[in-house]
Amino acid sequence: MTYHWHFPLMPNMVTLVRSECLTRETNNISEYAMTEEELVQLALSGQRDKLDELIGRIQKRIYNLVVRMLWHPDDAEDATQEILVKIITNLSSFRGDSLFITWSWQIAVNHLLNTRKRRYEKQNLSFEQMGEDLSHFATDDRIGTEKEVEMR
Repeated sequence: MTYHWHFPLMPNMVTLVRSECLTRETNNISEYAMTEEELVQLALSGQRDKLDELIGRIQKRIYNLVVRMLWHPDDAEDATQEILVKIITNLSSFRGDSLFITWSWQIAVNHLLNTRKRRYEKQNLSFEQMGEDLSHFATDDRIGTEKEVEMR
């Protein structure tokens, strides 16, 4: 038996609902709302519409993560597309040991950490520039107040 979180209109109330309650009527056939894990299995069996639905479910969450980590909306759009391609191409390696979103999230985080690392490696930092940055921090007012506290 599967349970899903249900967020009603009242923000302070969160309830747990059995998956049997999450049904909808389509052409007189009761169809369960599918989990992402079920969509993965159907997508792997060749149902492209299920793959589209699966990607549609996670796309916004992945984009929001990317924006938070890269801080550039234009770069975030490109990185989101790259991550979604990685997710689709590696879909067959999803074992189901965790939730699909957790697995997708880990792919996204790894991709973003590598992206940030490459970005920093491409920056040409000179000793002069590093010295300027360090001197900027040394003249910061906070450091002066910390020295005053130490002297007391």
